[in-house]
Amino acid sequence: MTLLTLLRRIKRSLHRNYYVHIRRDPRMRAYFAFCEASAREDLMVSFPLNSDSVVMDVGGYHGDFAAKIYCRYGCKVVIFEPVREFHEIIRSRFRYNSDIEVVNAGAGRQARHVAISKSHDASSIFTNGGDVEEIQIVSLLEYMDEHGYRAVDLFAINIEGGEYELLDAAFENMERANRFTNVLVQFHDFVENAVEMRASLRQRMLRTHDLIWDFPFVWECWKRRERF
Repeated sequence: MTLLTLLRRIKRSLHRNYYVHIRRDPRMRAYFAFCEASAREDLMVSFPLNSDSVVMDVGGYHGDFAAKIYCRYGCKVVIFEPVREFHEIIRSRFRYNSDIEVVNAGAGRQARHVAISKSHDASSIFTNGGDVEEIQIVSLLEYMDEHGYRAVDLFAINIEGGEYELLDAAFENMERANRFTNVLVQFHDFVENAVEMRASLRQRMLRTHDLIWDFPFVWECWKRRERF
């Protein structure tokens, strides 16, 4: 081990101990716990999927998550990415892969055009600053119906605050909720009333799904019950 590598490890350890044991920051504690759990098992891609599965990746950014899922399962992946620059990166990356569908739009309850503040993988319609771009949002349920996606085996959501609206639509009733087998979502706490909205959505999700693992406001995973 080189001296530089050792110093980096010491820095990471001090950083972790400061936030976990001194500041006791709930979100940072959840983040480090998630990292430790993921080191033992890759939680983000460990699902009962196969080549016939359908995965929807909402908030694709550069397509890294989709690439990992496809490499492991070889299944159909639909990526929603509204920012033109990021959409082009994904489209170019998977241009020879007919199993990966790239949609230049975000997903929400209803179709519309909105402004997004661009900030790499933290681009959001709920923040200000940076370059602003007008993007298209499509109705997820309408898109699924129009393109013949009756069910989704893995519904992955990382859309910087838009998850509340999207899950509110997806879990509006039990018939809709039944269309999503596994749900992987990152809730964001910078949205107004985020704690209350997350709690309300989770109560609704419990009608049809079980919480498999949970690192609050980092990542959490849900699985549909066979009977509800």
